[in-house]
Amino acid sequence: MAAPLPEETFWMICQKPMHPNAQPSPKKRYLSYLAAKRAAIEMASNTGRDFAVLTCTDVFRPTDRLNDHGLF
Repeated sequence: MAAPLPEETFWMICQKPMHPNAQPSPKKRYLSYLAAKRAAIEMASNTGRDFAVLTCTDVFRPTDRLNDHGLF
């Protein structure tokens, strides 16, 4: 497990999940937080629903092994 490299960093938006079994389905990648934030605000305004901005926190590669069972 490794932190994403700068070129691997991206943001996506999706409708805010309303229940534990919700399946958010982001479809577009944004290259900056500001672009994703603007898109989320526009979608929220257009639909009357809450939107969330998502980002990559870890990158897992095929050679990675699970060494830590904690959340962080």
